[in-house]
Amino acid sequence: MATVRNGPIAVRAPWIAAAGAAVYFIWTLTRFFPNHLGRLGYDYGLFLPWFVGGYFWQSVNGPLSPPEFLPSFCGGVPFLFNPQSVVWSLPQALMLVMPPLASLAVSWVFFGIAGALGMYGLMRRVFRTSQPAALLAATIFLLNGFYTTRMIIGHVTFHGVMLLPLIAWLLFVRPDTAQTPARRRAGIAVRSLLTGLLLAYLFYSGGTNTILPMMLALLMLALLAAHAGRWHRGIYLVCAIAAALWIAMCAYKLLPALAFAGNVTRPISLRMTGNLVTLLGAAAVSLFTPQVLAWLPADKLVLDRVEFEYGVGLVPLIVLGAALWTAARRRDLLRPLAHGRWPLVLALGLLLTLPILVNWDAFGLRWLILHLPIVKMMSVMVRFWFVYIPLLCVLTALLFDYLVPDARRRGWWAAAAMVLTLGQNAATDMHYYADQTYDPAPMLAARQRVAATGTVPPVERIADPWLAGGTIQPDDAGRNAAFAKGTSPFPCYEPMFGYRMEVFRQGRLSDGPVLQARNGLLNLKNPACYVFPAENACRPGDEFTAAQRSQADAFRHYRPFDYAWPARQYLAAGVSLLAAVLGLLGLAIAGAVLLATRRRQS
Repeated sequence: MATVRNGPIAVRAPWIAAAGAAVYFIWTLTRFFPNHLGRLGYDYGLFLPWFVGGYFWQSVNGPLSPPEFLPSFCGGVPFLFNPQSVVWSLPQALMLVMPPLASLAVSWVFFGIAGALGMYGLMRRVFRTSQPAALLAATIFLLNGFYTTRMIIGHVTFHGVMLLPLIAWLLFVRPDTAQTPARRRAGIAVRSLLTGLLLAYLFYSGGTNTILPMMLALLMLALLAAHAGRWHRGIYLVCAIAAALWIAMCAYKLLPALAFAGNVTRPISLRMTGNLVTLLGAAAVSLFTPQVLAWLPADKLVLDRVEFEYGVGLVPLIVLGAALWTAARRRDLLRPLAHGRWPLVLALGLLLTLPILVNWDAFGLRWLILHLPIVKMMSVMVRFWFVYIPLLCVLTALLFDYLVPDARRRGWWAAAAMVLTLGQNAATDMHYYADQTYDPAPMLAARQRVAATGTVPPVERIADPWLAGGTIQPDDAGRNAAFAKGTSPFPCYEPMFGYRMEVFRQGRLSDGPVLQARNGLLNLKNPACYVFPAENACRPGDEFTAAQRSQADAFRHYRPFDYAWPARQYLAAGVSLLAAVLGLLGLAIAGAVLLATRRRQS
């Protein structure tokens, strides 16, 4: 019996449990594309038309032509220049070769597995935990409720959060001192450039709402790595190169996206509460319990259920409690403060309070947040709670090795913890997500017609697709799907103008043909006016003029049209193109050097 308990089966047990968790994760995601009703989560009503609109553009112009604007919605809007644009993302790329729902399911599974592998590598290579502990952390991160439920509901721009452990691994890993100098330099180059490219992907795939929480989480992990004695001077160089490449590559989209956000200035509505006890309770319930909190009995913090899905499960809570009890018994409670490490612990503790404080309406915090650039635009501040997920995964693995010093028993304990995490996920009520009602059929049919015929329907008119004979006609596909039949809808839905389109300027836009002139204006927005109004002698929300009929005609056929850039945009575009070329070329050269040196060493 001892041989079985401590032998090969004990070694394989955590791997078997991790594989079971991966299979469960894949099954959970794919069964919602579509769900048992043949439908999708409600937010795909915004993003699926965006993906199909992007496919229309790529069908006309090819995959490398930047879709800066689209005529498909609201009479014409910025597209790539929208901060939340997802047109340069994995699911959009896959849509060129597979149906939309398959591209979504494959993408979400890919990022989930990438997140688990990244967490495993982070724990093994940076924090040097045991293999069972690393597998436990990877499993908890893979099954976290934040990612799974948001991909099901349609919060597409959040998919990049699963890259966080991989980014942390690349930033913090210590080069092997036994390597040759050439191999070490090549490794630093690969890690720096790959990190910069991953960060650029986050921005171009619409992750503007997640970048700040991810940076905060990275800072916490950096403090934890320093506390564990894993810090080294090479981290500064990797971070500097990665940040420079990231900013340079993003300049092309960043300048017009900031201009668009500044020119429309949507209303800010912060959802905060003055009840600290309720806030702390909501965070704890959202992170640890199997049944998520669907609403909060507080004054201004009533949100959709998905906003409170962070579930890492009970295992981190149990491990934290057991570690505190064990440390007290072993008289190790003050050990984290030894050897001058108390400033790191203090800094980490202060950072831990930030996700709570940004949701607490007390001591002038609301005023402060409303005056912080970028932060004030997030509105749903509970999303900062994501930072606790990777931190809890890392802490769970570190404390697991502390609690189970006997390497022979770790496999069984880790497998049991993974089974508990998996069981807790399986026990969670998912009926809310299974019963979502967004109908993707019109968008799927539109993409299939274009794929079969190669013909993209141009935008012919502006109309309200829900209004027929003076009567509202509800349609589960949403107003934004109308472009599939040559109609750019108005009313429409574009969150940049406010969730109720509060700051959308209708102007001349009205029911009728898009090239119909009235008072010298066509019935189609000139989207360049949203981003570069001064250079194009117009105001945000202006229409094409009758003299710009040729530009409007090109635009409605999903083709680029002539408009003016400011000098700074030419500079930004040049910098981004140069950074992308140099980054990819440098990555290829450094990778080749690594392979060559590995062959020589072998």
